[in-house]
Amino acid sequence: MALAYYRHKNQQRSGFTLVELILAIAVTSVLAAVVVVNLVGTKAAVEETKLQVDINKLNNLISLYQADGGTLTGLTNPQSVVDKLKTVRTNSDAKLQAGALTGRYVDVRLATKMQDSTQAASTSPRAVWNPTTQRFDISTSPGVAGVSDFVLDDDLAENLYPTETRTRTAMQYNGANGWVWSIDATNRNNAFLTPANATLNIQDNVFDPTTVPPTETTTTGSTTSGSTTSGSTTSGSTTSGSTTSGSTTSGSTTSGSTTSGGTTSGGTTGILTPTTLPKPINQPNGATYSEAAFPTTVTINKNGAPLLGSVLRYRKNSGAWTDYTGPISITSGDKIESKNFTTDALLYTDSSSDSDTYYKLVASFTGSHSPTWTSVAGGSNLKYTTDNSDPDGITVSHGDTRLDLGGGQYLDAGVENRMDFTRSAFNGAGANTDFNLGELMILNGTTFNDSEATSATLRLTLALTQPVTQSGTVNINYTMVSTPNTSDRLASADTVTVQNPTTSFTVTTGGVTYTLQVRLVSLDADSGVVSGNTFYIYEGSSARAALMGKFVSNK
Repeated sequence: MALAYYRHKNQQRSGFTLVELILAIAVTSVLAAVVVVNLVGTKAAVEETKLQVDINKLNNLISLYQADGGTLTGLTNPQSVVDKLKTVRTNSDAKLQAGALTGRYVDVRLATKMQDSTQAASTSPRAVWNPTTQRFDISTSPGVAGVSDFVLDDDLAENLYPTETRTRTAMQYNGANGWVWSIDATNRNNAFLTPANATLNIQDNVFDPTTVPPTETTTTGSTTSGSTTSGSTTSGSTTSGSTTSGSTTSGSTTSGSTTSGGTTSGGTTGILTPTTLPKPINQPNGATYSEAAFPTTVTINKNGAPLLGSVLRYRKNSGAWTDYTGPISITSGDKIESKNFTTDALLYTDSSSDSDTYYKLVASFTGSHSPTWTSVAGGSNLKYTTDNSDPDGITVSHGDTRLDLGGGQYLDAGVENRMDFTRSAFNGAGANTDFNLGELMILNGTTFNDSEATSATLRLTLALTQPVTQSGTVNINYTMVSTPNTSDRLASADTVTVQNPTTSFTVTTGGVTYTLQVRLVSLDADSGVVSGNTFYIYEGSSARAALMGKFVSNK
């Protein structure tokens, strides 16, 4: 608490009249009401806009899911619809599917926040699932239960959602002997054919990878009319728009043909355009895994590329391409690329490459630290002391408890502001998981004359022993505000705010970088509360808060 500069009781000033006070209060009340109404309306508009954007995005993803063979028939609950979009095709099904997507359509952490009974009875906007149209709609009808918000729930991050076999689309990759594209019998007219008058022996599986593919024979616009060539033979010639003895042969192309006695025999044989080989599939997919779930090897599927005419190769961490012969051993941070290469350029071209990177989160962090109070700053009359002699418990005291009444007389409140920190070692702290760095005790005292500290730094000298041996310094910067006393307990509370919850201390291992983050958690709600990064300490109280740390991964 800080009192304003002391005013002697004999000092005099003129006051406001009663009319002035009434007018000032009335104007202030009107302005406050306008501000509150505007803020409430703005908040509601923002929430409604977010909800509309969310359902528009979900409806687009539902359309893609259904176009890819998925079905939502029979689902009535919004969360069950969202969870359906988290499924993936089975590996065997995905290898044949020619669609753009075979996996999840939404983040596995996506969850629905349903309205409570009060919201459901109001006209507030909510998202409702329409089983008939199989789309989300906005409703404001009272009594209709719905979703007030779509949120990301980190507790769902480790959930394993099932695979499913979806309805096949008309065009798939061919898993047996045949063209790269497999043709649905009911949609054969939509197959990828060459010119309309091409002569092909169409069957469900016409292409045997062990044999030469069929050729395409096309005769286009060839006419021989009234042509007479006596006793002559033309071999390997091309005649275009020519006239022989009054006869004309137009628009014809003859390759390897013989013309004798006015007759033409033979035709044109073309070579098929080389086929692009299918992209192979790395299994499992690249991702960030927990230590227990991290795969030690990667296998590669040729995805239907023919045994004759192609070879499957891979490379690790952008190294040299190597023929694939079996499972590939990996460690955290490894990147695996695979590709089907042609060995017959007349028939095939190289596939695109499948690329996956694999990361493993560390099992835990173990270490200790030595704390020190430093960089104390404040007003012109700042008064403070620090005691860093015992690393298990350090103290900073600040503020002048005496008020000069004049004439050599002082009023001494006797209780200065104080912050104590008691450290804790940490052992087995998981990645992305809170752990305790220590306890902060803050005393809200009574001080005067702008003598309080307004900022201080808690410096932690860290020494990690796991997952790597590493030391470093963490500076946690606090700002403090000493407030005057009023009848409002919270408004009179002194505050301590963490200015840099994301520190500069990082640990990198296995291709993953972890950054230390800190926050305060109240340990005694009767003495103080934490809101965001600010700790509120009630007047005259000694409030306790835990200083929590978390090593947050970037993968």
